[in-house]
Amino acid sequence: TFYLMGKMLKDTDIPVWREVSRKGHELGNHSVYHPCWAKPGAKKSEPCHALQCYSLKEMLLEIELMNAFLHAIDGKTERSYAYPCGKNVVGEEEIDYAKPMLEKGLVKSARSVYGGVVNKVEDIRMEMAPVVVVNNKMKAEELIPYVKEAIDKQGLCVFLFHGVGDNFHYT
Repeated sequence: TFYLMGKMLKDTDIPVWREVSRKGHELGNHSVYHPCWAKPGAKKSEPCHALQCYSLKEMLLEIELMNAFLHAIDGKTERSYAYPCGKNVVGEEEIDYAKPMLEKGLVKSARSVYGGVVNKVEDIRMEMAPVVVVNNKMKAEELIPYVKEAIDKQGLCVFLFHGVGDNFHYT
């Protein structure tokens, strides 16, 4: 799965992502603006795209809008979602939008930035699928034990790479 943000899509990228989808890869939703949690004291921009500035309704609308963008690229209607900056809460009150997002049918699942191997696939919380975060210094030999554990436990292992090729970075 490649999780795309609306703010990063350019007209010239669309044929590339159509080809990626055509080859069988999922294009996942990573929101339009990739709102993160602003650090205390940080100056809020106008319009504000920090998670503290969003209401539950606004976050769900942004996810819905990104789904429409992705549908225009790949024609698909089912999506998975990756929480921007690993946060599934919005507003100063920190309202959790994970379950409302699934209940509204905006996505079929969402991945977290935490966790590791799941013991059984049926035990996965679809609003917070765990991942193994991979950084750019890790070698394949370090990832193989996670795969073996998933196989032994008849579970699931999701690797999170933050970028591809020269765009790879770990935050």
